[in-house]
Amino acid sequence: MIYIIIFLVLAVFAFIDLVSTPKKVKVIVGSTLVLGLIIIAGLRWEVGPDWDSYETFFNDYELYRDGKYINMLEPGYTMLNGFIKMFSQRYTVFLFFIAVITIGLKYLVFLRHAKILFVLMFFYYSYYLADIASVRQFTALSLTLLSSVFIVKRWPILFILTVLLATSIHISSVAFFAAYWLYHVKFTNRVLGISLLLAFVIGFLNISGLLLEKMINMLGPASIYAEKLLKYNESGVESSTGNAYFNFVLGAVKRAVIIPALFYVKNRVAEEDRDVYRGYLNLLVMGNIIYFLFIISFPEVTRLSVSYLYFEIFLLSFSVVSIKDLKLRLVVFGILIIFAAFRLYSFMSPFMAYYLPFKTILS
Repeated sequence: MIYIIIFLVLAVFAFIDLVSTPKKVKVIVGSTLVLGLIIIAGLRWEVGPDWDSYETFFNDYELYRDGKYINMLEPGYTMLNGFIKMFSQRYTVFLFFIAVITIGLKYLVFLRHAKILFVLMFFYYSYYLADIASVRQFTALSLTLLSSVFIVKRWPILFILTVLLATSIHISSVAFFAAYWLYHVKFTNRVLGISLLLAFVIGFLNISGLLLEKMINMLGPASIYAEKLLKYNESGVESSTGNAYFNFVLGAVKRAVIIPALFYVKNRVAEEDRDVYRGYLNLLVMGNIIYFLFIISFPEVTRLSVSYLYFEIFLLSFSVVSIKDLKLRLVVFGILIIFAAFRLYSFMSPFMAYYLPFKTILS
């Protein structure tokens, strides 16, 4: 099966990060792997969540553009379809275009962290299937991830423009505007931990859900954007599918193991990485706060957390590479390979029928 092959290939290459390897070699090998992922994503056919709706929208784009069909998609994503339609009527061309944007932009950000490049790519696949069957939210996520570069460099105008562009593709990206402030605040682990605990309790008691419902009712006609988010039925986002209470318990168990470990590593990563690690940890905690507040009451709202939760794969990668003893580093990564396999399965399992069998336009 192609999914297992990709998993094993990326796991093997991840060991490159665990030993001393020249950056030039990493860039060449990494670029080759990314090119392979883009080709797989571009050649897929009838594979991936919401295939029918996306293909239909592309094929009937002119009818949506002219108002003969009601267009419920964001203007940015609509314009991407229109741009490709000017050159080609083939949906495969559009898939390649989206793959280059979605996978390519993320890879550009990954390259900024060359020391964890292959471990990062491995977790990128294990958590998000490396976007080879992405939905439009993951295209928007590529832009919010790119905007994190402008946060680090303190370029607010470019950050705002990039997040606005992401929001035009998927409305959930609007939540990432707070990231510019959150990244730079020097929260202690205690403050972050208490914030998570409060969010857990408030979410479990459904206080946040009741408040959100009242707010939407008070907005009246102005609540159209909130209602749009709540009515999304797009598949492929872990936090918005399945039984809400099950997701709450499962999410809590997973985070009870991972987040304390990430807190512990905070002051133990290489000194040149600590500021970035601290900032990414702030963003991850924010994502988990949103998750716990709304996973029971309004699971769809947890889409707002995904752009923050994305930084978990960076923090895990830093944590592994920062272990000084080589043998211990290999053992820890071996354990994480097992965890990554379960994580990949949990990502795919609710929508396995959308992924299997993996077909291409060539078949």
